[in-house]
Amino acid sequence: MLRTIDYSLFSYDVPDYAGRFYTETAPVFDCARPFALYHEQRPRTAVLLIHGFSGYPGEVIRPAIDLYEAGFDCLAVRLPGHGTSGDDFIRSGAQVWIAAAQAACEDLMGRYEQVYLVGHSMGGAIAVILAARLKIGKVALIAPAIVLRGTVWPVRLLRPFVRRIPTGWQPNTDFDLYYEGAPRDDRAMGEQYWAYRYPGPVCELLDVMAIARKSAPEMDSDALVLFGTQDISVDPVSAKIIGRLNRGLTTSVTIENGTHLLQYDKDYTVQAACVEECLKHFGTP
Repeated sequence: MLRTIDYSLFSYDVPDYAGRFYTETAPVFDCARPFALYHEQRPRTAVLLIHGFSGYPGEVIRPAIDLYEAGFDCLAVRLPGHGTSGDDFIRSGAQVWIAAAQAACEDLMGRYEQVYLVGHSMGGAIAVILAARLKIGKVALIAPAIVLRGTVWPVRLLRPFVRRIPTGWQPNTDFDLYYEGAPRDDRAMGEQYWAYRYPGPVCELLDVMAIARKSAPEMDSDALVLFGTQDISVDPVSAKIIGRLNRGLTTSVTIENGTHLLQYDKDYTVQAACVEECLKHFGTP
């Protein structure tokens, strides 16, 4: 069943990590506001949640609220160029995406005894990079974008000549979204981000993936890697690569009937399985 969310628990008064590294021209959609879930008494452990390529913080609300109820403080960062406009997206890139997530992680590390990471898709690749750089003890990688499925269209050739290519995107009402006021921002977000393929940002995604693969041998984390059997975006060989390169323990779990969007999959049993695996992996705060 659809998870009930108490939005009074959410704080949107969090640092603008994206703004430290990038100046955007459009306002942030409500669904893309970074958010935090804090307990009155600070626990030992905080979890940083990192959304995916062309995504937004509202996509990681489901694991965040469950982790909060398990006793963790949680912070969901917004990556620069995400959740504002397609033009901002085009002008952002790999280095500022990674830098904003790293700044958020380092901030938490200064306030908590330990910090864990949850990353979805490109956010999973960024989590690998941060785990290697900052020696993070535990990470949960949801469909991490280490290798994409199929053949990547020739974006590097197109980039100098083509800003965007229409996709024919239409809203998909099969997915119940968890951000406050959903699905109010879905169409507006889609018209900016998902109605087009952007050669420039895709090249930047490929750069993030390459940095993650290069970083993985320096990772010494207890890593959970989750994939759905219906994921058409990321190749599950990504889990094998992480398992081979990570110097720590890697646990791979395949979720039957899961899509790329495991944490808010249209199948509520898939959502529950994804979150339950994260809770089991992280244990107690």
